[in-house]
Amino acid sequence: MEYIQWLEKQEYESSLKNMAKDIQMDYSFPHGKGFDEMLEYFKQSDVDPRIIYLFTWSYSVYLVELRKRVEQLEEEFIREIEEN
Repeated sequence: MEYIQWLEKQEYESSLKNMAKDIQMDYSFPHGKGFDEMLEYFKQSDVDPRIIYLFTWSYSVYLVELRKRVEQLEEEFIREIEEN
């Protein structure tokens, strides 16, 4: 799951969901790119520093959740191998 997809799935009308809507409407946003490219985009866009903070914080939460999901899949895979 990409970062933007993760943002869209957050609580209804949260700041994160609003940021996802704004990003989707901005065709110059580096969709599908990595963290560095997205951060550079925000820095060059002259946005409020709180937006950059929200982005960096939310991206770190996204990575933590993504890692948990990977660990879950690894455990399932190992169990499946052990059962067979």
